Amino acid sequence: MMKVTIHPYNPEWKRLYEDEKVKIFNVCGNVIQHIGHIGSTSVPGLGAKPIIDIMTGLKVIEDSSLIIPKLQKLGYNYQPDQDFFPNHKYFSIKGKYHIHLVETNSEFWKRHLLFRDYLRYNNYVREEYYKLKMELSKCEWKDGNEFADAKTDFIRKTESEAYRWFTQKTEETEANAYYDMYSSSSESTKKNCGLKFMKEGHIHFINTDLYPRFGWNHVTGAGLYEEIDEILVKKIIDFYTGSNSIFSIQLVPEALNSETEQLLNRNNFQLKNYWVRLYRDTSEIENVKSSLGIKEINENFYDEFTSTITGIFGMDARLKGLFEGTLPSDKWIHYAAFEGDQLAGTGSVYLDGDFAYIGNAATKPEYRNRGSQGLLLKTRIEATRLTGCRFIAAGVWADTPEYRNPSYHNMLRYGFRELYRRANFVYTKD
Repeated sequence: MMKVTIHPYNPEWKRLYEDEKVKIFNVCGNVIQHIGHIGSTSVPGLGAKPIIDIMTGLKVIEDSSLIIPKLQKLGYNYQPDQDFFPNHKYFSIKGKYHIHLVETNSEFWKRHLLFRDYLRYNNYVREEYYKLKMELSKCEWKDGNEFADAKTDFIRKTESEAYRWFTQKTEETEANAYYDMYSSSSESTKKNCGLKFMKEGHIHFINTDLYPRFGWNHVTGAGLYEEIDEILVKKIIDFYTGSNSIFSIQLVPEALNSETEQLLNRNNFQLKNYWVRLYRDTSEIENVKSSLGIKEINENFYDEFTSTITGIFGMDARLKGLFEGTLPSDKWIHYAAFEGDQLAGTGSVYLDGDFAYIGNAATKPEYRNRGSQGLLLKTRIEATRLTGCRFIAAGVWADTPEYRNPSYHNMLRYGFRELYRRANFVYTKD
């Protein structure tokens, strides 16, 4: 039998992680997508066993064969008997470090970062977890695994709370970004572009007649707090009556069940595809390499910036007016990557308290594979961190065998993590 000693939080734990991360990147960096500090030592203010847990993300677990011998040369002991989870490889330096090799789109990866981020943000939950650990430290345990099992109920409950909270916050932040862009446009733009927008509680409706795709004509927030019913569905259809746009209801997983799907189908909404909701904290992006430079967009570059976005996405040039109210703005920051005086790519960030939303990512064909979007991501993350923002939301098309989306894997490589897949139910007229 044994007892577990919980040490008060030590800021030195962060430095130990950072130093070890550099060593791992130096020998394995060409295979690794991302590295994260997890476990209690990664949460400021939380007591812990003084062992640094490091989660190393791979695109596919088969890549671990390239890393195992390199980690062993660093002194790590591979322990296959501790591989309790699917596609998981465990290493340790006794009493100092643990490494978990997993895929960056795995449940293990997502759960551990979600739990960590929520504890970092929510002081009350962090204190409750600390109290639980201190109470358990008074007991005798067969081994460390038994001690860990005793925390499972709290961890699973907190993971569920965290998932719900991050879902609500990321959905609301994106909806606020679109609504702000539409509503801050000039009256002439609203008229010329056929802009309509409405907000009822947490539900946002947006429409433009000039870009019929449902990416810019959709309803978000439905089912996020209240159940979807016939009244709401009819209200959505009425909102788009008279528009030629293809529009959709975008639903988080918790808003969708068999009854809701039947209701939508009866009203001519069909599941089209999914968008992936991603988020990350505002920690720095590393290893971004590009010969391009970055400039914040002001009135001098407005026309070229907006022309690049509308041109690359095949939008009517009049939709450049959508950005009128966002430049300048205390909520929006726009950037562009340049090679000399030539604009290469664009990216924007919308600031909404503790959360931000990134969008308007577009790269001219002749500048692709030059690192422009990685550089723009790094710049926007640094900007949000300086404002005190804690988390960033983003969305990309789901990567599927039928539709490959390299952007999805790039976002994982830059530290974003998949939170959920949002269903797009598109309206089909009779």
